[in-house]
Amino acid sequence: MTRRSKNKNKIKKKQQKSSEKLHNIKKHMLAETIKVAVYGEYLKKENGNDHEFFKGSKFLGSCESLPLYTMYDLKNFPGVVRNGTTSITLDVYEITRDKLKKFDKMQNYDILENDNTLNTFIRKICWTPFGVAKIYFYNSLENNVKIPRIIKYGNWSQYKKFNN
Repeated sequence: MTRRSKNKNKIKKKQQKSSEKLHNIKKHMLAETIKVAVYGEYLKKENGNDHEFFKGSKFLGSCESLPLYTMYDLKNFPGVVRNGTTSITLDVYEITRDKLKKFDKMQNYDILENDNTLNTFIRKICWTPFGVAKIYFYNSLENNVKIPRIIKYGNWSQYKKFNN
């Protein structure tokens, strides 16, 4: 096999992987149900069962995120921001699009707010062992709000047990 044909094969494989990723994202966006990754007071372990909001939704499981985040104590609830070095404990649920709209309101997230300055949380996607999921990141730290206390280990339940 010549060098040229090897390079063509490598390029073809990269294109195929990119195409597969794009297909998965499109599939996720068009699905009737949506996966959502939650943390903090929404964790199943926090209350011993599903948070009231997720009753009737399919619980897919718990996982630890990659160490890409920082979790903050915002007094009554945690907030997670990107570009950190901590793994976050997540629960992943499959919910309907209608339930996602209601959850947006609970998280003070308005999809029509283009520059996100009014949103307390911003909704992005993250990769989980259960597939691509929506996740809400805390937005106010970027608006010069006093920086709250960092939760080092990314687990709100454990943090609250030892800091009350």
